Amino acid sequence: MSELYQVYRHAIRGAWGVAISEDQITAVTLNGTFMKSHVLPSHQLATEIGKHVRLGFIKTNRPKYLLVTELPSGAKAGEFVDQHPELFTVKPLVVFTPLGKGDDLIVLSRKWEAQIEKTSADSRDITDWVCAIQKARSYIVAQASHPAFALVLADWAISQKRMLVAGNEFVPMVMPSQAPQEWRRWLGDFFAKPNDIREALDDLGWSMRELLNAAPHSEQQTETSAEDWFSSASDVCF
Repeated sequence: MSELYQVYRHAIRGAWGVAISEDQITAVTLNGTFMKSHVLPSHQLATEIGKHVRLGFIKTNRPKYLLVTELPSGAKAGEFVDQHPELFTVKPLVVFTPLGKGDDLIVLSRKWEAQIEKTSADSRDITDWVCAIQKARSYIVAQASHPAFALVLADWAISQKRMLVAGNEFVPMVMPSQAPQEWRRWLGDFFAKPNDIREALDDLGWSMRELLNAAPHSEQQTETSAEDWFSSASDVCF
């Protein structure tokens, strides 16, 4: 999980923050595009805080995350932010789910990669998403680069009874593979071309046509299950 920093700000000198974890203390200095990070010995923490306060640094009310970005020059720049860095996306965030203990991100990402490769999603977007998942420490995120990413992630999260957080209200809480029309309508707020959503559902095998083709088998199973339930209930009640 990304560390939270206690941040001190100065009108001219920028910002200075410290993150305290179980095994070390990390200090970060930011000023414009300049960023310096180093491990701070625990016995120096109070001294460093006192020094920055005397220099005019003022402590912020809430801890913040460190968002690191790479500049065109290859250098890294940082910014202290309120939102978790893994939830910052270039395109609008559609859905995300927290990581669970024991999630095998290698296995999951490869499974989802195989599914999404069947769609028209750009190969570079697929590669970037797989890499982001394998590096994730807190969240798995799907942004609005192609409908398939959100569909695949949502289908898995709902099937596993995971928390699914959406970038818009009224998100369907039924798997896209079981309710493609609901998801097609909901995703319309994120994607300007409705055909892209329909084609993604078709490519994943989650279209209404596929659902209707499977309906007779499902109805037969449902009817049998209902009879079994009634027989069991009769035995208990009578």
